[in-house]
Amino acid sequence: MERKLAHLTRRLHGGRRARVRGITKVTADFLLLVAAQNLARIAKLGVSPPKILNVVPI
Repeated sequence: MERKLAHLTRRLHGGRRARVRGITKVTADFLLLVAAQNLARIAKLGVSPPKILNVVPI
């Protein structure tokens, strides 16, 4: 857990300081940072999207 928090704080676009003002905006900004980190990790692992079954639309 501590390693992932360290990754978030060392990001080049300001993981240690808030880039916006207000609790709501800071929370949204942090969640966006976490989502970007998760997507980067998924891409690095090479996880592909699930195969779509042949479903006939109604």
